[in-house]
Parts: sequence; C-alpha cells; structure tokens
Amino acid sequence: MIAMDFHGHFRRSALELGIPEDEVGKFDQLLRFEIWSGGEPHGTPVGRRGGRPRLPEDVERQLGGPWELPFVASYDCAALPGIDDLALPSDGSLLFFLDHEEAVEADSEEDAQRYARVVYVPAESGLSVDGGYDLFATVQPELPHWVDMDEEELSGYQRQQVLDLPHRSELVALVGRLWPKSGQGEIRLGGYSGHIGALSGKNVYATPEIEMAWKNIKDRKAGMTPDEAMFCVEEELQQVMREWTPLAQFRADYVHVGRFLIRREDLAARRLDKVFSVTEFLE
Repeated sequence: MIAMDFHGHFRRSALELGIPEDEVGKFDQLLRFEIWSGGEPHGTPVGRRGGRPRLPEDVERQLGGPWELPFVASYDCAALPGIDDLALPSDGSLLFFLDHEEAVEADSEEDAQRYARVVYVPAESGLSVDGGYDLFATVQPELPHWVDMDEEELSGYQRQQVLDLPHRSELVALVGRLWPKSGQGEIRLGGYSGHIGALSGKNVYATPEIEMAWKNIKDRKAGMTPDEAMFCVEEELQQVMREWTPLAQFRADYVHVGRFLIRREDLAARRLDKVFSVTEFLE
C-alpha cells in the first residue's frame, strides 16, 4: 500500500494562499479522501470485480463451509493507494459478498446481515479469482454537500459550522484544482456515505449514518421544535461520522445500492465481523 499525505498537501497549499492556519485546519476536518475503483484501465490493477474467488480451505472453514453468497469484488490491499481516512490492511486481500435481493427483503437490519460479508484473506494464501474483470484505483476528495452553498440555504447547524470559514469558497476551489474529478467510482472505498453532506432544511437523505443519528437522539427530541431536532441530529451526525466509515459503496445493479459500514476502531483492528451492511432499493 502506497501512502501519501493528502491532507498535508492540502494544508500546505492552502497556507500558501495566505489563508489563516486555524481556518485551514477547521476546513481540513471536513475534507475526506476516498478510493474510487473501476474497470477503466490505468496503472496497476488493484482488484477484481465479479467472477468467483477460490477461497483457501481455512477461510472456507471459518465461514462454515463453501461460500455461496454472490461475490462483488476483491482488493489487493498492498496495491491500493493509502489514505489517512481509511485504515485498510497493508497486505492480503479484502473480499466483498452481498446478496442484495435477499438483503433488501430481509425482515430486519439484523436479519439482512446474513446476506453480506467482508472477508480478509492473508497474502500468503494464494487467493485467485476466476472470471470477472480488473479494477483500477484513483484517490478522490470529498466534502459535505453544503460547504459551498449560499448561507440562506444552510440549516442552523451548518451556518454555525461555516462562521469561521470566510474563505470556504476559495478552499473548495483549491480542492478541485489539486484533485480534479473525472469519471465515476464504480466501487468507492472510504469517504462519505452517499448524500451524507446533504442534510439541509427539508432535504434529508436517509443515509445509514443519518438513521443512526436520529436513533441516538430519539429519547432527547421529545418536546423539541423541528428546527431544534434538526440541529440536534446534525450535531449527533458528526459524532457518528467520526466513529464510522463507509468501507465500500457500490451499485449492486440498476436499482440496488450496497454499503458496508464499519467503526474505525474495528477496521483498524481488522474486526471485519463488525461490518454493518445496508442495502437500498432506489425505485
């Protein structure tokens, strides 16, 4: 895994523009990086999408026998670019499995976990995948949706967050110059979850993290006005996002999206059995 100091590069570039260090640091806390992977060839392949993996016998035993869940993709962790925001293993392979049709029809979130799995396979196992196609990776920046919106469009919480960011438009433009976006990430590792930055006014996208935040404040919101409840959930959302990261997000087909979320401390400790899977039907 080749690690680069993306946040350091951003901070140095922002300071060279004469923007105050405190403001640069606060903005940098909003900036995340994610690994975009797809089938368009460039550089060295980092993984494989589709096909069928040949799992080592010891891995199959850990899973309780032959693994029949649909295979999504595998990644060679040593070939992936390293980003500070995502504590992936430095070697070995990560494999993603999801039966999206069964998961979306499950009776509960707990029951849906039976239809998803993330598996780590050590480098010495000799993992191979029959069929499918190569995946290639780029690192892309991501910011909350609202960072460059006009102040009158922001919620009360968001206005509070931008009070100390008078140069936010310049900083957003700097991010775009340093890392121009091109194409789409077929499978995204890290970053923000879906429309996570778009919690504003009445436009609430029910991403998994937002759902967690609402659940966390359910006992506190009794008696609150709608504006107070929105402020409270946005505040709680920041804590949820500090604790959790989207390990992988992808279109399972034209109408289903799969997400694998994990607490950062569990990812760092390689506790992949703690991954929480969410499957969404888009129509």
